[in-house]
Amino acid sequence: MKNWLADIEKDFIVVNDMYLFGNVAVKLANLDEDKNANLTDYKNMQKKGVHLITVFPHELDRQDQYRNYIKSVLKIHSQKIHARKCRISEIDRQKAKAFFNEYHIQGANNLGIVFFGLFHLEELVGVLSLGRHHRQIKDNAIVLDRLCFKEGIQIVGGASKLFKRAVEWSELHGYESIVSFSDNRWSLGGVYYALNFTLEKDYPPDYSYLDTYGNYLSKQSQKKQLVECPAELTEKEWAAKRGLKRIWDCGKKRWVFQLADTTEIKKHNKEKKSSALRVKKHYEKHIKNDKITVPCAFCGEEHTIMQLSYDLNVKKNGRFICIKENGSIMGKKPKDHLRKDNPYASLGQKQCTKCSRILPFECFGSDKSRRDNYASRCKECRK
Repeated sequence: MKNWLADIEKDFIVVNDMYLFGNVAVKLANLDEDKNANLTDYKNMQKKGVHLITVFPHELDRQDQYRNYIKSVLKIHSQKIHARKCRISEIDRQKAKAFFNEYHIQGANNLGIVFFGLFHLEELVGVLSLGRHHRQIKDNAIVLDRLCFKEGIQIVGGASKLFKRAVEWSELHGYESIVSFSDNRWSLGGVYYALNFTLEKDYPPDYSYLDTYGNYLSKQSQKKQLVECPAELTEKEWAAKRGLKRIWDCGKKRWVFQLADTTEIKKHNKEKKSSALRVKKHYEKHIKNDKITVPCAFCGEEHTIMQLSYDLNVKKNGRFICIKENGSIMGKKPKDHLRKDNPYASLGQKQCTKCSRILPFECFGSDKSRRDNYASRCKECRK
């Protein structure tokens, strides 16, 4: 651990197996059977105003992410950006997982539902994800399960900007609260206070396992029914028989952010949907099929249009004006300076809008939507 901590651009001293960077300390977890050993160290250092980061041996494989996290806690950044200069966009799962695996100390998980990316000059510099918990912890709640930023970049207001979008999305989808968890081994929960979360519960230390090769095994994966444990043995006894070592963390905290009352939002959305259905039903029944056939003095043809369109056309123009005469079945007249009459029509010619050549009408294809019944581009340019 000492070697990769040396890469942090700040001097440290070693005190009682802890690497002390001023008000931040890092230590390898105590692997004793005493379940409160790591929690006791955490509380003792907290009383001294020191943020203690406790690392399990198997986590040294993610030393780059830990080193970047420690730099962030120490406020060592190579670039500073203000969130007002960034934009937020929803991103896909693959892009979010790749970002978390590269920059988050826990890596990615498979529980995310929606992912928001923070972009600066089209560069992805931060990601927040909302998802479900592996156990249903609360009715109608969604979990803020990942939030991290790119290495070496301090984004002032970045967490608040991302979380604001998360709140908007959660309220729109009818959730009542956003829940999140902080691990005392890494975090003091400062970001949750900044985002106006409320501390709901402080959990005691929990255990997991290391196998004989130092690989991490979750508590859930070692339940008796999952590992063919003999009925006469406990989970702990069966784990010990297979050479697994139980390790204890420092406890966790559960945070909750209460969303606005969604009753009115749901009511509004329901009324809006109902209104849209009524409008569609009225259109299909009374308007869509109520049509009229009108003889046109301009083009000599008969036009079949909806009665409503005909009434609006006549009301606006004083008489019916067809699409060939004025470019719109509603008879909307363009401004005089925008009307383009063909100055070569008397010569039987027209100017191509692409090549600008003045050519005879026979060089143009037929287009009945045009006032002169000829296409705007010549046949050569339309190939």
